Amino acid sequence: KTVWTAGLSGVVIADAGKQFKQLFDINTWSSVWIPSRLSLDGSIGKGFSAEGAFTFSQLQAGKIASADNKIRKVTSNLIAFDASAKYDLNELIGDTKAFSPYLIGGFGYTYRDLPAPAQRNGVMGNFGAGFTIWVYKGFGFNAQSMAKFALNRGKHGASNYLQHSIGVVYRFNVITGYKTPGRLGHRYNLFRN
Repeated sequence: KTVWTAGLSGVVIADAGKQFKQLFDINTWSSVWIPSRLSLDGSIGKGFSAEGAFTFSQLQAGKIASADNKIRKVTSNLIAFDASAKYDLNELIGDTKAFSPYLIGGFGYTYRDLPAPAQRNGVMGNFGAGFTIWVYKGFGFNAQSMAKFALNRGKHGASNYLQHSIGVVYRFNVITGYKTPGRLGHRYNLFRN
């Protein structure tokens, strides 16, 4: 059994000020060509875990940037730090072996390198869902979508956005590495390992 899960993912940001309308309009999506989200999750017990994540991405020029379909004129950097709680839905639906769906929620901070008068700093409330497919000895593929709601709204306040990610994860125990005889099973408790 394992305690920690580390992840490296590619990220797509949908940040067009549309209040989550046109969720799958790729004209609002921005990304960088390298995996740019790092995460580390520690199991707490009874399906819960705590995760910290760092994301770097870019809001690309030429993409839709506002609810009235204005086009972004310059490429801007986006940096985000998130602290989240995750709940493994296998606790409700039963053990699905290699498939692990989950819900995730928490808070974060987002910095956008935007031209004035746009709000660069955003305190975010986050909620989303994802799943991991475990493949081989602790390695798996992960996909996740998270809605990020700006808590510091105002005349030039930060805006909501969506963050989609897909990547690889690895479950391990700091002392023994990956060690789950016969099956993946539940993870050890972070505080009682």
